[in-house]
Amino acid sequence: IFIMSSYRSASRDRGLATGVALALAGVCFGQWSWTQQSPYPTGSELSGLSMTSPTGAIIAGSGGCFRTTDGTNWVTGWLGGGRASVSARNPNFVLVAMNSFGRRSWDGGVTWHQALIPSGAWPAMHLVNDTVGYLGGSGFAVSTDTGLTWTTRSGWPNGILAIQAMAFKNASVGLASGVLL
Repeated sequence: IFIMSSYRSASRDRGLATGVALALAGVCFGQWSWTQQSPYPTGSELSGLSMTSPTGAIIAGSGGCFRTTDGTNWVTGWLGGGRASVSARNPNFVLVAMNSFGRRSWDGGVTWHQALIPSGAWPAMHLVNDTVGYLGGSGFAVSTDTGLTWTTRSGWPNGILAIQAMAFKNASVGLASGVLL
């Protein structure tokens, strides 16, 4: 994982959240300097991350789940896993979906509780609010109980192979992108 350490412009330093949100622009225009940090086991795939605050983040993937509150020091949530998606609604409420299991936290990733994720891989996830969330992958699922249980839904256009990313404005309006057959 790379952490932005400075933002060179007329405005003041905007912190870790801006660095992650504007990573593509920074890489394209060379405006930021980055520092590599490796809380993740060597050879593991990092596939999910979410900012929990301007300096905090949760990351997850095949090596497990890790969190930071200061952007420098990382604490292990658990080891082992798989392809993951991570979504944080606020600094406390975080949800991780990995393969066919999920975990949610109400204390910023200090403790984790099981969530009943439908079978399959879920590379895309978005928490709309503290109650409603969506999962996307080879299918589509919705939770209306803070991620405790999920219901699969149909209705994707024909030809969609897998949903790769999604974002929602509210519980009924959103965007999803994926791979077409």
